[in-house]
Amino acid sequence: MTWKNRLTIVVLAASTSFALAGTGSGDVVYVKASAAGSNDGSSWADAFTTFNQALESAQPGDQVWSALGTYPVPTDFGFIAPVGVSLFGGFVGNEVAVGQRLPTNRTHLTGFHPFRANVVLTLDGPTRGTVVDGFKLDGTLTIDHDGGGLAIHGGTVTVRNCLFIDNIAGSGACAFLSNAEATFTDCEFDNNFCQVGDGGGIEAVGRGSLDVTNCQFRDNLACELYGVCGRGGGIFADSGIVLRVRDSLFERNRAYNLGQQLVATGGGIANRSSDARIDNCTFIRNDATLGGAISSEAPIAIVNCLMACNRAVEPPVATPFESGQGGAVFGPEGVPITITNCTIVANWSKHTAGGLWMDGTVANTILFYNVSLVEPGDTPEPLAEQQSQGDIAFISCTVEGLSVPSAEHPGTISANPKLLALPILANPTAFYPTYTPGDLHLQDNSPCTDAGDNSVVPVGVTVDLDGVARFVDDPAAPNVGVGTPPYVDMGAYEVQLIALPGDLTGDGSVDGADLAVLLGAWGQCGNCGTCSADLNGDCMVNGVDLAILLGNWS
Repeated sequence: MTWKNRLTIVVLAASTSFALAGTGSGDVVYVKASAAGSNDGSSWADAFTTFNQALESAQPGDQVWSALGTYPVPTDFGFIAPVGVSLFGGFVGNEVAVGQRLPTNRTHLTGFHPFRANVVLTLDGPTRGTVVDGFKLDGTLTIDHDGGGLAIHGGTVTVRNCLFIDNIAGSGACAFLSNAEATFTDCEFDNNFCQVGDGGGIEAVGRGSLDVTNCQFRDNLACELYGVCGRGGGIFADSGIVLRVRDSLFERNRAYNLGQQLVATGGGIANRSSDARIDNCTFIRNDATLGGAISSEAPIAIVNCLMACNRAVEPPVATPFESGQGGAVFGPEGVPITITNCTIVANWSKHTAGGLWMDGTVANTILFYNVSLVEPGDTPEPLAEQQSQGDIAFISCTVEGLSVPSAEHPGTISANPKLLALPILANPTAFYPTYTPGDLHLQDNSPCTDAGDNSVVPVGVTVDLDGVARFVDDPAAPNVGVGTPPYVDMGAYEVQLIALPGDLTGDGSVDGADLAVLLGAWGQCGNCGTCSADLNGDCMVNGVDLAILLGNWS
């Protein structure tokens, strides 16, 4: 199952759960721009016609339900949500339950008209259980305000099924969290610009937590300027934040050096928290000065992730800091980073370590085809150094150019992983390089199949990046892994066995043993649902089934 499919299923499940939960103990305050009744917010017919009227009327425990439409902010400080009030958008305007909404519907809250606001929506100290669900937030323009689409100051909130697009802020262009506990699920962050600071998508600072699930971050930018760092084109998490990111996509996000005074790190994610983990995420074509996909200044765990065609670039003029290191992942010396079951291929760096620049442990991972550019006349780096630099212990990996076998790197090989189709990053020095996607699943004869170390897979990891089973035994692959079979594969994707018609013994081939099973079951099936030899499903084992079996003989 792809992340797109999982996204749809989770959205529908979330909507259903709210339909069952009802509206809670408070009242519902209605908003519908075309309502022609008494406009007191008491029903769809009598709904308020502006979003701000509903916010001013709502009391703690209430819910605001807003019909589809565009609602401009009342001032340049945007909408201010009352404490303890949940906000739901995306209604047509006749529903009686939250779960009746279409998950693709979003009510539009905008800062574009009549002026460019500093922020679209602010929540000050939201109480536990507060929800913001079903909105499009856009149109802010500021250079010195934190938070463009959404600002959360303290408290606890869940943000679901929201689109943050075309916001420009000082930092936290989509969402700014200060001392808050926030969960974002099934949200999109597209084309937002952090002019001076961190978090082109989300910035989280102070003490709190940030949990991101099934979200998409595309074309967001964090910019270094005026002596202020630009970290985290998609997400920036500060040292006091508990960070969890899972099942999400980061594509074409950038941490960009405009001032050339301080380094811009983490095109997808920049992290400073020592309690951070990233699971089942895809990073494609992100770039930064250090760490094209991920940069972490503190220990972090990265599991079941794909990183391809990310770049560590160099500013156009001489700078007082290092650049062009860690096309996929960057970590400062002495910071232990743990990477498990990832596929890290075809990333690029301007100077060194096209794949990883870090210390720590890399296990069950494919590290191949990463490239470091050299200046004209320079000697190209050895292949192993183009893949990684730093004090790294490789466990059951395949690393291009690495000298193996080695006691330092148990179970590690340097064999071609045999991926289905490689991605291509052409003219990588261009501002917008050309990208051709590949397919980074393993071929049937990959040396990475059944070759991982089960003991280093984190507890609770049972699926791969596709959301299908880990620890699948391939009968055709040699069992060279470590632990108790079945052995985990190297990389983000586990080889899945496709049922071969006629393979009645489940050994991966159709041969005499299968023929014996079929002949032994010849005739009418006693139980149609459990008759494995009935290959065409007609509740009879006969010549038709025999023809299918013989047609797949191997």
